[in-house]
Amino acid sequence: MCNNMMHHDEPAKDTIGEEVRPMDDKSSDVMNIDGLAEYLKLPKSTVYKLAQSGELPGRKAGRQWRFHKEGIDKWLLESPAVGGSENGGE
Repeated sequence: MCNNMMHHDEPAKDTIGEEVRPMDDKSSDVMNIDGLAEYLKLPKSTVYKLAQSGELPGRKAGRQWRFHKEGIDKWLLESPAVGGSENGGE
């Protein structure tokens, strides 16, 4: 048998030898404004304003915004609540 054949129990490697993960891996989830608005249960206009102001962790790809779910989840856990009166006006 040829030694160049990949064994089925070995993970796939890219050209520099790093393991290739499937596209449906949770860490590769990327959302646009529409998807993020649905995920956060906010109006698209609010998500767009938060992205434009730099409050949301995201990047523009051309004219479109892209957000990694992992970054958004971290932002949700670490960012202080915005709006409302829970802080007593502080």
